[in-house]
Amino acid sequence: MKTFKITLDTINSIILDKHGINLHELKSPRATQEQAMLKRCFCNLAKRYTDHTPTVIGKYLNTHRSSIYTYINTIDVL
Repeated sequence: MKTFKITLDTINSIILDKHGINLHELKSPRATQEQAMLKRCFCNLAKRYTDHTPTVIGKYLNTHRSSIYTYINTIDVL
């Protein structure tokens, strides 16, 4: 049986394909409400299904690691 490793690129492609936005929009510091929610979803999925630290996830999204903690905690409240 083949195992499938989930990477940040895998999560990214799933979110972008489903919602029709590009990577530049997801990484944008001036995000719309929808883009901000997708960024929260991305961070939550990345934290749950990968071994990456918030620092690595933040570098991937061009965001400080403290923002990643906020995104993860905010999505849990919603």
